[in-house]
Amino acid sequence: MHVAYGFEDLNELKRSWLTIGNFDGVHLGHRMMLRELIACARRDGEKAVVLSFDPPPLAVLKPDLVLQRLTTHARKIELLHEVGVDGLVVCQTSLGLLDLSARDFFEQIIVEKLQVTGILEGPNFFFGKNRGGDIAMLQALSEEHGIRTKIVESLGVDGEMISSTRIRQYLLSGDVMKAGELLGQPYELTGRVVTGAQRGRLLGMPTANLATVLTVVPAQGVYAGRVEIGGRDYAAAVHIGPNPTFEEGESKIEVHVLDFSGDLYGSALSVTFFERLRGLEKFPDKDALVAQIGRDVKNARDCYQRVWSSRL
Repeated sequence: MHVAYGFEDLNELKRSWLTIGNFDGVHLGHRMMLRELIACARRDGEKAVVLSFDPPPLAVLKPDLVLQRLTTHARKIELLHEVGVDGLVVCQTSLGLLDLSARDFFEQIIVEKLQVTGILEGPNFFFGKNRGGDIAMLQALSEEHGIRTKIVESLGVDGEMISSTRIRQYLLSGDVMKAGELLGQPYELTGRVVTGAQRGRLLGMPTANLATVLTVVPAQGVYAGRVEIGGRDYAAAVHIGPNPTFEEGESKIEVHVLDFSGDLYGSALSVTFFERLRGLEKFPDKDALVAQIGRDVKNARDCYQRVWSSRL
């Protein structure tokens, strides 16, 4: 997949079928749209291209707002490649770009710079300053410039449209299973392993403490998941939040990798979440905590065997 940052290196991506959006998470709704985009492009002997924005427009319009993404930029590129699109154009978001009217955005970006031959969008697509352009305007401008259009219905589950916002809400409530269903695969976050309090090691359950996490952190609790280290899969028990038994107030992401011994400090570690096993609890003493950790490890192992190992 060809990735172009800005509009200077577009020779391979001009005169293609295009869809525009952030595609955060590349969830099932996105994938349905992208498959339709690829089908249109293949039918016409052209390429299927995504136009996305970095940073997201909201980050420029409201810089004080903390945006919790489902995927990093690098992971989004990997997922788009897996779906099979031919190219990604990453447009640097600026106040000048966001100040373009819908017509100016269409004519300057879509017509002049990208020279697209077809556009595919969902029914809730808006573009231009203050979201001034809608689907009706997109179709009118496309017809004016001889560009084909296709509007696809949004994919829904349980009577609700699949959206990145909905998935984010599931994660923040701890329902990683439902989030994974809408993503089309289990949710994954990546952090860098840093030195912690070493309390897990003292309890006989050493953990990798993750920092510099750039995506949504699920709600506090204990989760079953998996990690990949050196090309090998391992079951994992993940603790998110403070440790109330030891009166610790700092929230942490602690990953106990089952059946692994080795030094992970300083390395990047990705965690895939399968299921929330329980919420946080304060135990009366260390022995009660250790006993519960043992049950958590067994449950995490069972969940890994049930959900993941059958795929290997």
